[in-house]
Amino acid sequence: MPDRAADWLDAALHYRLWFSETDEHDSVSLPFSLCRRDDLVVVRNVSCGVTDDREIRLFDLEVWVEVGDQAIPPGPLDIVAGLVEGTLGDGVPGHRLMERWECAVVRAGAECGRLSVVPEGMLTRLADMATFRDQDLELETFNRAFEIGTTDRRFASDFLDARMVEFLQARAGGCVVEAVGNRILVAQRATDPPDIDGLIARAVGIAERVPNAVRSLAPALPTAALTPRCPIGPDGRPQAVEPASADDGIWVQDPGGWA
Repeated sequence: MPDRAADWLDAALHYRLWFSETDEHDSVSLPFSLCRRDDLVVVRNVSCGVTDDREIRLFDLEVWVEVGDQAIPPGPLDIVAGLVEGTLGDGVPGHRLMERWECAVVRAGAECGRLSVVPEGMLTRLADMATFRDQDLELETFNRAFEIGTTDRRFASDFLDARMVEFLQARAGGCVVEAVGNRILVAQRATDPPDIDGLIARAVGIAERVPNAVRSLAPALPTAALTPRCPIGPDGRPQAVEPASADDGIWVQDPGGWA
């Protein structure tokens, strides 16, 4: 098992999550723009399940992005392995970059409008993420640090209240955050070894700070059992299912998870 996959497996064991080196959950089909920015998107090292009574999915995400002759911006780029010079579509000279992300998906506890919060200048092609219009918050420092897009201006203002903005600035300043429906994606630059503890803390911290106003105005739709590995109990909360063999304790790589 490659060292990086071993790091993810160790974390999955620690948090008692199900693990697979491959994307058996079709994470590339999740409704987040970051996952759909180009034709070549690869997901690896997927962990999913319930930790601290909260559903979570974790994974490595690689996105190949054509940048033409643009200047290469700072960002989560594996330049040695990921920069390819040559021709792009229609024989146009240019470059293709591989962005490497560590991602977490958690429940929002509300039906969110489409929203993206991206550190200024981090992505090579923000316009390709979605056709959102800019959100003009009355927070000058936050506006300078992040590019914000939304399909629902009022929702964005409600979601990005003072408590959420403070957390994003203090703990998630280098992360891409997306919300859509009852899901939140948090993506951070990939590191070696992966910062899984930090990723989980940021994702859970953001989910815990979804304002009550958002939960009241757009309550989450009733949820059925999402997967045999994370069934919903009578109280409406996800129930953890132990991901180890009862016979010999060998770790089981099982699809599990949720979409």
